[in-house]
Amino acid sequence: MEIRINKAILHILDNNSPQPVFSQSELELNEGIANYIARHIEKLITDDGTRDASLFQDSPFHAFAESIQDRENFLGVSIDIAQRLHKIMVSNITIPNADLLVAMVTIDAQEYLALIKFNYKEGYTHFVNYNEQGIDNQIITHKVLFASESQKNDEGALIRFEDKSVKVAEKPYEINGEKTFYFSKMFLGCSTHYSQKESLKIVNTVAARIGKKYFDDSFETASRVKTVLHELVEDDNEIDVEKVAHSVFESKPEIKEEYISEIKQAGVPERIRITSQKAENRLSKHKIKTDNGIELSIPMELYKNKDVVEFITNYDGTTSLIIKNIQRFISK
Repeated sequence: MEIRINKAILHILDNNSPQPVFSQSELELNEGIANYIARHIEKLITDDGTRDASLFQDSPFHAFAESIQDRENFLGVSIDIAQRLHKIMVSNITIPNADLLVAMVTIDAQEYLALIKFNYKEGYTHFVNYNEQGIDNQIITHKVLFASESQKNDEGALIRFEDKSVKVAEKPYEINGEKTFYFSKMFLGCSTHYSQKESLKIVNTVAARIGKKYFDDSFETASRVKTVLHELVEDDNEIDVEKVAHSVFESKPEIKEEYISEIKQAGVPERIRITSQKAENRLSKHKIKTDNGIELSIPMELYKNKDVVEFITNYDGTTSLIIKNIQRFISK
């Protein structure tokens, strides 16, 4: 993935200050700063919790995106965007203080408007105090730190200029007594679709519920689903809900239809494109937790191999798990 930062500006939206501090000049994009911004944009794109979204017809970001492409308007439009977010923050004190980065970027030859909200993080640093005894070094709390390159930001968006399609990263905050995804609904003005992470969770949860309902065995059904999901992603990086239903409930057509119907009613698309490495990694391991507290994480290749892992149903109704051909144990 090639990311080029063309223009960027940073506005300070800290409600602890008397008023926001809107920058009157763009960021100096030296190599370090450009790489830092690019890394956070890359994380927004590749995270499996990022949602695709569609701008509402009356969203001001239609106009913002059009106007900001005229580079002469970049400064003014960026301030308009920051003012819009700040008004929402002032009215809702649960929203964390932050700096807002507004940038024009090129990603694999496509042009985007990037918005990264750097919510403040608390950390520790040194403070040098000069007194009568000399230098007095102390440790103090620093409350206005950005996420590092290795961390991800909770909130941000990418709007593609060509078709106004949107990618959103966000967290819900309590507004008027309810948990609300304010960043998409109130700030951007867009409707979001399930992320890859959310879609996979629904696919698994519905299967487990139906397995419990009809077979009194949510674990076995969920295990079969996870195996099928892993195989589908390995083959073509796409999960076809109908193929999942056919593989898991093939001998029970009525249950198969119920499963597909519940997935559709939940709003999950019939085909889930897996583009996130995180999502692939989740599917590459089968995590098991027993009722007596034992937790296991087994690579799917080994989970499917009965020469390595075997489940045995005992006469008393309990289940034994045998892990075979272990040469040595490694304590972690």
